[in-house]
Amino acid sequence: MKILLKDSDMFFHSNKEHLKKDLLQVIILAFAFSLLTTATMFAGLTTVKPAFGFIASLVAIFLSSVIGMLVIAFVLGLLLFRKADRKSFGKAFFVVGYAATPMFIIGWIPHGVVKLVAIVWSLVFVFNGIQIKTNKSQKESALLVIVLCIILAALTLLSQNYLISPI
Repeated sequence: MKILLKDSDMFFHSNKEHLKKDLLQVIILAFAFSLLTTATMFAGLTTVKPAFGFIASLVAIFLSSVIGMLVIAFVLGLLLFRKADRKSFGKAFFVVGYAATPMFIIGWIPHGVVKLVAIVWSLVFVFNGIQIKTNKSQKESALLVIVLCIILAALTLLSQNYLISPI
């Protein structure tokens, strides 16, 4: 449990958001996630039957992941700061980019329990990131995480794209 809570606090306290570096991290992790997810699909390790070729599937998963991260950061920025400017987006993207790391690293594994662990781990990181980066209380942070989850679920249903929500 210490890894889930204390180490993330240290990360959020010691690192500052740099939009270009954070975006590069997300792009690298999203590419690795997309490559591994596509490989598991084409290896027959999932019930998904690809409708396109390997490269097209890889590109679709990658774009969905990156665009989903941008959408999530925008929504979180609006929830946290009530404005849509570069500074609020940068802070929200930092939190979301770091929080999505467990999902990107182990979320490609085709097993429901692993995906559930990755999602919960990511949500804990979002909770910690909100608390530390905005000085919100535990109650406010928890409420914001719940609202973010509801918004993401609605976006996922509306877009019919489960990849829009990697955290």
